[in-house]
Parts: sequence; structure tokens; C-alpha cells
Amino acid sequence: MEYRLYGNTGHRVSVLSMGGMRFERPDDVDAMAEIPLYLYDQGVSYFDTAPGYCRQKSEDILGVAVREMKRRRADGGHEFFISTKSNKADPKLVRQEAETSLRKLNVERIDFHHIWCIRTWQEWEERKRGGAVAEFHKLRDEGLVRHVVVSHHLDSPDTARLIAEAEVEGMLLGFNATNFRYRGDGIRAAHARGLGVMVMNPLVGGAPWQAPERFEFLKTRPGDDLVRGGLRFVLSHPEVTGALVGVRNMDDARAAVAAMDDLRPYTADELAAFEASLGENLAELCTGCAYCRECPQDIPVWKLMETCNHVLLGNPDAVWGRLKWHWSVDDVDELVDRCIDCGRCEQLCTQHLPIRERLKTVRDAWLASRPKKYGHGMPCPRRRCLPFVAVQAAATGGGRRVRLPAEGRGSYVFGVDRRNSHFGGAMATLAWPCSWSGSLHAHAPRRGSGTASSVSMAPTPNTYGDRASLT
Repeated sequence: MEYRLYGNTGHRVSVLSMGGMRFERPDDVDAMAEIPLYLYDQGVSYFDTAPGYCRQKSEDILGVAVREMKRRRADGGHEFFISTKSNKADPKLVRQEAETSLRKLNVERIDFHHIWCIRTWQEWEERKRGGAVAEFHKLRDEGLVRHVVVSHHLDSPDTARLIAEAEVEGMLLGFNATNFRYRGDGIRAAHARGLGVMVMNPLVGGAPWQAPERFEFLKTRPGDDLVRGGLRFVLSHPEVTGALVGVRNMDDARAAVAAMDDLRPYTADELAAFEASLGENLAELCTGCAYCRECPQDIPVWKLMETCNHVLLGNPDAVWGRLKWHWSVDDVDELVDRCIDCGRCEQLCTQHLPIRERLKTVRDAWLASRPKKYGHGMPCPRRRCLPFVAVQAAATGGGRRVRLPAEGRGSYVFGVDRRNSHFGGAMATLAWPCSWSGSLHAHAPRRGSGTASSVSMAPTPNTYGDRASLT
């Protein structure tokens, strides 16, 4: 096993590191704990998890393994490091989540605690403003955390901004053979500032196994398989500290360990030649150079194009989740509608891809892959998407969801179901994924009597889509 220094921390961590998001039988905690134990015995020293992984069981699984890893370390085994995360914006919840992680992981302090899932610069500003970032540093000062680090999905310019102002010692981000142009400058900037750089999705999130014929180019040496080829590319970048490989079962763990045998990273010249060839090898897939960012309509074209890769690789069901959780894009319909068909993006594309056509393709996949909870109620007046409605008692917090019956020309009427709830007013929340803004007629009972009002919808972003609140 090869080990590299994690930034300026003084810790040497294994370049093959375990990602704890994919355990295939998370309810069988003891059986799944055998996987990190096997990897520990093979020299892996960095284990990554998060509170929400594997139906909230990933930290439990790793915690069972940690008890045994401590015993083996005391008997002469090697050092190991535990990494977990929090994406909470409320500092109280950051602390609460950290305390829960400490208990579940069976550790006295978290080695690497990630400010988790920064998808946009606005999210970073919100975490700072609300005190969440400061809370990570308080936990470190109290000895509950060793190193504060950040996990993000930003492009290279925003990555450079982030590491210039954030007091962090390392970062975690996606990096692989399909997005290295988009992320490479950010990784180099972080390394130059003395940060550790762990990468997720080094194997393109499993895409090579969906369409293996498209990724044969990763096999550059005799005996290579897709795992070894993908890891060789990532680990040939000296700025990368280690690669998180998500393992579902023991077979995955053995395959990852086997890939490290005779890995032999590329020389600098070999790596440059390989990267230069990727435009040809990935001729139909967007390689993420992001030159198309110069859109006059401010459409994040590169995000939609990267997501369209999943459609082209035969996995359209992944589109909604990829856009929402990786790219923080809630409304593809509205973005694509902004397009004025100027063709500027296609002029800038170094691969000469049919971008305007693919924007429509990814929109169709987004609509089709949207979870069913976004499909209750009546169609919006603008397109074919469906709203959901939550009705909540303003005074007591009680209430229930209701359906929206349509009533001519795009106006809607809903009634508050006030059974089991006594209140003096009501709040209704409507959401159309397409962000339609129009007129809404609301009937809000007040202590048994009904009043009607017309309210202008003003959608604002939230976790579940664009919503408008009215009372």
C-alpha cells in the first residue's frame, strides 16, 4: 500500500481509501463491518462515512469495525483515520450531529470533519453567515475534532476562492477521467496551499460498468481492468492525496485492493499524453472543460452537460438526483426555457458537441426521473409538471397534505383539512418544479368560518422545490 502526506497535517494516509456510502446490506451491521476490517488488514488507513449514508447505518457499521481496529492497532497494527461530515447550516445541529457521530463511530474525536456538500458559493456564504462553519472550529478547539476540512462540488474558480478564505486543512471533491479539466486547476491550487486532497468518484460513479466499451481506453497496460485503470489516472496526479472507493461488498473490497498491485502511476509525460487523448476517447461525452460557462442567459450549461453523460451511458434514472444533490439544480425546465438558441455554447465547445439538443435531452430525463412526491395535484398552466401541496396549521403546527382540484384558466382552489387540528389561520405551500408563478385563490377557514383571498405566487427555493407560501 502506498501512503501520502495529507497536506500539512503530518499524517500519512493510504492512497486507497474506503468510501462508506455503498454497503449493500446496511441492516446487517456486523457482516458489513467485516469489509472495513478486511481493508484495514490490507493497509487501508483512511475510512470515510457520513450520517446519512446507507439509511443512517454507515457510521454504525464503521463503528463496529473501529472497536476491532483499535485492538489490532494496540497489537502492532497501523494507524487509521476516521472521516465524517455534517451538512447542517444550524450550528446547534452541527454539534448535535458531531456528538452522535462520535458515539456511533466509537471514537473520542473525529480525525477529519467535513463541512459537507457545498454545491454553490451561495451555500458556502449561508453556512458562514449562520455560524455553522464557526461551530466546526469550536469542535476542533474543544478536542472533539482533529482537522476541519471541506467537501464540495465547486468548479475550479470557486474552489480557489474557497480555499483562499476558508480555514480548512483539506478538501474532498469529485475527480476522474471525465471531469479532470473542470476540477484540475482547483486541485492544484489546493495542493499549492498545503491542503490535503481526497477525491470521490474516482471510478466515475460506476459509469464504466454501465457502458464498459466506452471506457476501454482506461486499460493502458497489460492486465488492466477498469478499476486499476481508473485509479491509475487519479493517483498519477501528485496533488491527489488519496481516492475514496465505495465498496458494496467483500468482492468490491478485494477488487480495489487487487487494483493497487502493480498500479505503477503514469510519469508526467505519460499523464500529459493520456489527458490529451481523452478528448478523442470520450468523443461523445462531455469532459467538463466548462468553456460553455460564457452563456449570455446564465444557464449552467456544463452542469447539464455533465449530467447528460449519465443519459448517454444508459442511466437516465440518475438525472434528477445528480442535478439536485450534486449540482444544486432544482429546475431544469426553467433553465432550458431560458435558452435563446444563440449557439454560443456550441461555438465554445472544444468537443463540438450538440449542446442545445442535449439540454432538451437532459430536461426530458429530469422530468421522467423526478420522485413521485413531486407529482401530486394538477398540472401547472405552463407545462406538464405537477405540484405538491402542504397545508399546515399556523398556530399548532398540525395539518395535512391535500390535493389541488383545478378550476379554469390555471387558477386553483384548495381547502384546509382542519380535522384533528384547531387553529386560527393556515399556511399552504405549493410547489411546481417548473417554478410557474401565477395567481392562486386560497380558501383558508378561520375557526370554522371560511374566507377567500387571491394571492400572487412568489416562488422561493427550498429543499423540496420552488414554493410559495400564503396565509
